[in-house]
Parts: sequence; C-alpha cells; structure tokens
Amino acid sequence: MTEINYSDDILHRSSQILSHKDITFEKIFLPYWKQYFSKYKLNKVLEIGCGLGYLSKSLSSELGFLYALDKASDVISFAINHNFTSNIK
Repeated sequence: MTEINYSDDILHRSSQILSHKDITFEKIFLPYWKQYFSKYKLNKVLEIGCGLGYLSKSLSSELGFLYALDKASDVISFAINHNFTSNIK
C-alpha cells in the first residue's frame, strides 16, 4: 500500500483554516460538531481522518478525551506539532 504524501498541501490548507477562509470548516464542520458534542456530552471520541488536527483541537474543550487518527504520517506529524492538546492522543 502506498502512503499518500500531503506535504505540498499542508501549509496551504493550514493557512486557509488559520485565516478563516475555509468556509466549509468555519461554517459547516466546526459549528456542527461543537453543537453535537455539547448536546451529547461525550467523554471519549475517536476521530478517523483527523487531517491537520484543527477540528480536533477546536473540539478538545468539549470532550474528555479524543483519539485522532490519520493514514498520512506527515499529516499526523503536523497535527501533533501544531494542534494537539493534553486530551488528544
């Protein structure tokens, strides 16, 4: 199985999210999941396909613990170095 290399897109995607230009993240994903987790008060969550970790970090205050997984090791490395908090593994 060949590993996907997202390195070329990481900085571009990151800058879109950080500048609030990623409308899908800002207007759909983040509000939906924040509302969902505040409604159900889940303590442990598994996020499959966490990507750069921005959603994980944004939701970490709503959860007791979050397990974040992604297939691409370079993406996980970015997430660990930039977006993980003490309750994300």
